[in-house]
Parts: sequence; structure tokens; C-alpha cells
Amino acid sequence: MLTIAYWITQQNESQPNTGGSAAWFTLLGAGVTAIFSLVAVLVKSFTDARSDARKYRYDLEKIAIQTQSDRSENRMKQVRDVNAVFLAETARCYRAIVDARRARRDDQDDEKFRKAIRSISSEGGQVALEEVRLISTQEIIEAADILWSHLRSHDVSTGGDLSSTAWTAWKSEFWRLRHTLIAAVRSFLNSDSPT
Repeated sequence: MLTIAYWITQQNESQPNTGGSAAWFTLLGAGVTAIFSLVAVLVKSFTDARSDARKYRYDLEKIAIQTQSDRSENRMKQVRDVNAVFLAETARCYRAIVDARRARRDDQDDEKFRKAIRSISSEGGQVALEEVRLISTQEIIEAADILWSHLRSHDVSTGGDLSSTAWTAWKSEFWRLRHTLIAAVRSFLNSDSPT
């Protein structure tokens, strides 16, 4: 642009001063310079607007990714926490059943054992199980349901089967089911994209 204005100025100086002709070239040079300046400003603003739009889109994508990551981390923490509470409740119930069984072995009183088992509160465990059902994956829910059913509804844990063989098998199965639930929770927590 400046080169064109310079060329026009040089043309103007090289021409003999005829009065109107010099003014004409000066005016033409100023007009061309103004047009090129205006075009340069428009091109710059257009490219800046596109650049800003890309920058805003990039910022929005970054915020969306961060929000998704925060949600995932929050969900993982919630799943971990509710399952920890559920596991603590199952451990409490298991310990109460084991203590009642130990007292039965000492007293040899089956009815007292059944009464002790029925008096074990399952409210905390049931609430924890419902929380697990609300936010966990299907695999975790199924493992928790099976563990809870084994703990609270099995013949041994209700006092229906009092044999030592059934007692030993029931305890082994309890620990196997507990480890299955822990493995399901661990698998969820180690996954890249919790759903």
C-alpha cells in the first residue's frame, strides 16, 4: 500500500507542475492508500474474529472435558464410598452372626441362637444396599445383592441349618462373595470411563 502511495507521489513529483494534475495524483494516492488500509483492517478483523471463535470453541471444549472429568471423579468417589459403607455393614452383620454362633456353641441353645440372629439389625445394611443400587454399575449391584442375600436369607444365617458343615460352607461362600464385590468395585474404579 505504501509502495503504491510512494509510486504515485514519485509520479506526481516527476510531472511538471500543471496545477490540477498534481492535486489529482495526490488525491488519487490518498484514496488508494485509504482503500488498502480499510481492506487491511477488514481482513485483520475477519481473521481475528475467526481466531477468537476458534479460541472460544477450544476453551468451551476444555471446560466440557474438565466438567466430564470432574463428574467421573465424583461418581467414582460416590461409588467407592457407598460400597465401603455397604461392606462395613456386611462385616458388622457377619460379625454379629459369628458371635451368635459362638454363643450357641457355648450354650448349646438353638432357639437362643435363632433369636439372636433375628435381633441383628439389617437396617443399615439395607440402606447401604439401596444406595449401591442407585449409583453403581449392574455388575456391582448384582454382586452386592447376592452377598446381601447370602448374609441375610441363607438357611445358615437364618438359623435353619445348624450343621457345622453348612456353617463352614456358608462362611467360605460369604468371603468369596465379598471378594467378588470388591473385585467388581475395583474394576469400576480402575476403568477409564465410568458409566
